[in-house]
Amino acid sequence: MLLLLGLLVCVSPTGAPPAPPDEGAAAALTPMNLEARMRASLRAQEEELAAPPILGAVGPRAGCGVATALRAPGQRLGLVVLCGGEVYRAGPLKPWMVEEVVETFLMDVSGDGGAEIVVVATYVSGVGPDGLEPFTSTAVLAFDGASFTHLEDAEARAGALAEPEAVRAALTRR
Repeated sequence: MLLLLGLLVCVSPTGAPPAPPDEGAAAALTPMNLEARMRASLRAQEEELAAPPILGAVGPRAGCGVATALRAPGQRLGLVVLCGGEVYRAGPLKPWMVEEVVETFLMDVSGDGGAEIVVVATYVSGVGPDGLEPFTSTAVLAFDGASFTHLEDAEARAGALAEPEAVRAALTRR
């Protein structure tokens, strides 16, 4: 009996039990886990990454992951934003088939202090005699924390510029 009591004392915990892990910290996006978290979210919707995701503040939300995603049929380009464990989707960004995502970046285009999402990509229309000739188009989306809005005036300023630096310069002018 004393032996049993001695064993119980040796294996019983001392002090307070450890605190449960902070789920907020576990759910936080980091540069290390961003791509894996994005791939898992896209896989659930039968989508795939079109380019490496980026991490940053989008509109009023900090610590968000932003990725461009290919959606079948027709390889349409969509946008996926992960913020605070929530997934937000926009797209297709343009009505054409995407060839390549040149660059995705965050920039305060509207001048409101929050960053908009800018996606520079090459597309093909698939229609007409020039249907397979690639061309560049830029999508500029504002995110209000729950939904997306195309900023058509900013998209018009970017026009068919193919170099991200030229797009940034065009979007800096208001």
